[in-house]
Amino acid sequence: MIDHVLSECKSLKKFKSKAYYMDHLNESLTKNLNAYFNENKIWSRLSNDSNTQNDERNYIKIISNVIHKMGGKIGGFAPSQQSKDIRNVLFPSVPHPITYECKKSKGVFILNDTIPDIDENYYYIFINTKDMIISIKHSSELVKQNKNRGEYIIKEQLKTLYEDTMKQIENAVNDGYISYHEYGQLFKRTVSFSNGLKSRPRPNWSIKI
Repeated sequence: MIDHVLSECKSLKKFKSKAYYMDHLNESLTKNLNAYFNENKIWSRLSNDSNTQNDERNYIKIISNVIHKMGGKIGGFAPSQQSKDIRNVLFPSVPHPITYECKKSKGVFILNDTIPDIDENYYYIFINTKDMIISIKHSSELVKQNKNRGEYIIKEQLKTLYEDTMKQIENAVNDGYISYHEYGQLFKRTVSFSNGLKSRPRPNWSIKI
């Protein structure tokens, strides 16, 4: 049985802050999604490997139905191959729209080529097919960092250093000192960060004929 948001909270006045209210709302959505997936045996209908397009259509439809049953109104959906799947959701008593990006995996979730900025305001719905559990996290939770107060190179200097280095590498390719293959291989390395995020860039080649 899906709890209707309006039955639990009539207005924002009951709560300490907007953040407190959003936590409460997403806790309810998480609870309802997990209950729906378990009661309707959704887990057995999802493939346990890659994030297939068929699976994606199915779980976005299911999540949307649960949102509707909770009293939410969905403003729109992302076009094919774009992020932020369920957009501009309005729940009763919520004065602003909410956007959700849905991800399914056995535990390691692919975030595609763009990581959220710290100031972005949307939520990830993570569907873990191995542990059969759904969780919701704000985009800022994925990119929060602990700054080292000791000696460090400021961000602007790092950007300049990177841009200068990339220009030198570009010149070396154009002058024939580095092959196109070698250039592409430079980017194919996995970097692991302290908060659990991993990055593995890859070049995307094209040619005009």
